Amino acid sequence: MSRTWKPVAVLVVVLLAMLAAGCGSSNEDENATSTPTATTNAANKPFTAAQWQQYQAAVASFQKVNLPALNRVEACAKRINPPAGYVEKCVGDALTKVTAATNQVSKTLIGFTGSVGGACLTALNGFLGYVAPYKASIQALQQTISSDNAAAAYNSASSIETARAGGLAKNAAVKKECAPA
Repeated sequence: MSRTWKPVAVLVVVLLAMLAAGCGSSNEDENATSTPTATTNAANKPFTAAQWQQYQAAVASFQKVNLPALNRVEACAKRINPPAGYVEKCVGDALTKVTAATNQVSKTLIGFTGSVGGACLTALNGFLGYVAPYKASIQALQQTISSDNAAAAYNSASSIETARAGGLAKNAAVKKECAPA
């Protein structure tokens, strides 16, 4: 680097450091209305009472359809050499309802990410990180059922049922960290 660029590079580094530290403004009111600082986000900020009710309702709706749908798939697919289309007809719209409930839980969780902080936000993000792969597993199960492979559908539903323990743990973490005081 030439000598003429060194002072400019140092100045750029200093300015970037000042901006990152929040020292670039002399107007304190301007900083107060900007987005929350890392210090604010580090503090635990749980759900409001209304958010808590909304969260519990979304999770309850999901739980109401999830395990029964998986059990239904297992029961329908347990039959040895079922006729073509039998498992799909037997399962009906149970997995479609699980997908809709999963979408609602996801939408609810995403809606809270901007208004919570600290351990609550960490738990919420952990649950969000679980929801998308779970939904993909349900969609894959639907495709397996459509392909008339009853044994694969049975195994897939059993695996998803086992994997749901992770979702229960993520839900428990959100309940612990995000319940209003």
